[in-house]
Amino acid sequence: MFGLCDFAPLYARAISPVNRKGHSEVETRRIFRQGDGMTAFNRLIVVDVMPLLYRGHFVFLKKPRITTTGINTSALYGFASLLLQILDTQKPTHLALVFDSRTPTFRHQEYPAYKAQRQKAPEDLQAAIPMAEKLAAALRIPALRVDGFEADDLMGTLARQAEREGFETYLATPDKDVAQLVSDRTFLLRPGKGNASADVLGPAEVIAHWGLDSPARMVDFLGLAGDSSDNIPGIPGVGEKTALALLAQFGTLDGVLAHADEIKGKMGEKVAAGRDQARLSRHLATIRTDVPMAVSLDALKRAEPDRDALQAILAEYELVQFGKRLLGDTFTLQNAETIRTLADVPHDYRLADDPAELERLIAALRFHEEWAFDTETTGLDPWHARLVGLSFAVAPGQAWYVPV
Repeated sequence: MFGLCDFAPLYARAISPVNRKGHSEVETRRIFRQGDGMTAFNRLIVVDVMPLLYRGHFVFLKKPRITTTGINTSALYGFASLLLQILDTQKPTHLALVFDSRTPTFRHQEYPAYKAQRQKAPEDLQAAIPMAEKLAAALRIPALRVDGFEADDLMGTLARQAEREGFETYLATPDKDVAQLVSDRTFLLRPGKGNASADVLGPAEVIAHWGLDSPARMVDFLGLAGDSSDNIPGIPGVGEKTALALLAQFGTLDGVLAHADEIKGKMGEKVAAGRDQARLSRHLATIRTDVPMAVSLDALKRAEPDRDALQAILAEYELVQFGKRLLGDTFTLQNAETIRTLADVPHDYRLADDPAELERLIAALRFHEEWAFDTETTGLDPWHARLVGLSFAVAPGQAWYVPV
């Protein structure tokens, strides 16, 4: 089912509205759009959530951002950074965040091995999703999910809908398969690596970057070469260079398959034997543009944030930099009435440094069906930190510390 379930932020990097090769094409397009009878210039930004959350998580992997309450906010911090950069630099009039279905998609149903090689997302990254949802709700940014479809399919559907209504659309994602959607009105925003700014790719840049004759040819390229990140097989033995050479010679995937007997040597045999797999791979790589979504572009218009909710979420996750930036001097990290200390919290905290206290701890752990523990280390770097103790809690206010 369609869900409008607000989401939010990622990767600290400025996304520039200027193409790496110059901004004349984009600016010319903007001037034309403003003068073609439209009363206002409409710019839609669609952000693919999960790849950007992943990037935020792994950027801080060696030195994660941990709140004073022990919450890892690395992905949230990185995503918030990127989102705010998009708002500042791209100045969208409309904005949407999209993410994958919680249920298997039609691709999984048709090809069970689709993405089967991927490992389960780290726990800290999974925990960041509801945090981001809360932040998006406070920012009043709509996020979209449709059962059975991936975020890319939602991007494709919104992009084509926006084109029909005269919008200019920017798709913020590092995934190369989204390049198939690029057109004169739809652009790809690819976050750079390190401190590099993002690339803004139109048709000419896609053609130059991947060596294709048009953005639409990306699906033929993936049909031949496959995509290891999604476990799309392609034709075994056909790599990216070979795929480009075959497309340059025969034009399309169908052209390559129709002339397999003209391809010399073992490669011709591989292409002939891989016809069905190539067609399946192209099908899996093709982004849908007809996802049933009961949402209008008007519903994606920028809205003022909920300042009270924003204060609460930014304080909860100790995002001081963003609090000052979005709320100014009114932002406070913590409300005075919420501050509590050991002096006003009933507690029984014990140091288990002798056999008798250790026995009492063991008895408590055996008695309680559920309990929590935490490791105390010399630092946050998992490769170099040393264990110095263990903490055990069996109930609120009842805990032991065991020095190592």
